[in-house]
Amino acid sequence: WFDCTTHAVIDAGDHALIVGRVEAFHSAGFAGLGYYRGGYFTPAKVSAEVIAGPKVIVSAIIAREDKVLLVKNADGKWGLPSKEIGKEGADKALAEIFTKYQPDASASFIYSVYNNTETHYQYISFLCSAPDELAAAGDASAQFVSLEDVQTQAFQDGALASMLQRYRKESELKSYGMYFGE
Repeated sequence: WFDCTTHAVIDAGDHALIVGRVEAFHSAGFAGLGYYRGGYFTPAKVSAEVIAGPKVIVSAIIAREDKVLLVKNADGKWGLPSKEIGKEGADKALAEIFTKYQPDASASFIYSVYNNTETHYQYISFLCSAPDELAAAGDASAQFVSLEDVQTQAFQDGALASMLQRYRKESELKSYGMYFGE
């Protein structure tokens, strides 16, 4: 349990966020209770028992100057460096993307989270920076590309094209927001 006093109330549209100052707390030493994707769980459960929703794909928007690292798939369409999240979690998947494409890249923040209603996958895209202009030499299908040079139909799907169009506009303004939806 936590005993809190109200520190701040922040207006968040149709919600209010209440920030509490913890005055006292106590733990009985047992695992707590969490809520994830519509169900309760205890952190003591393994992640495979907790994740009971769509499969999750993590991708990296690795940017350098005015270009983004894109990967051509077998159909010749552009996509982002991506990996399905396994039991190890998003951090491990993102580290594997960096190892393969841009070892010195670093993630800034989550840029976009969306559910694809057709494929039933959830996509989480991180905005990242890249110190190297060249993609990792191990993957010839990856290269830094100016988004202005790529036609919308050249992307692997409309959702990615829409997200990268938004990224391009926000990049010009140097003001980024987070998208969550379908």
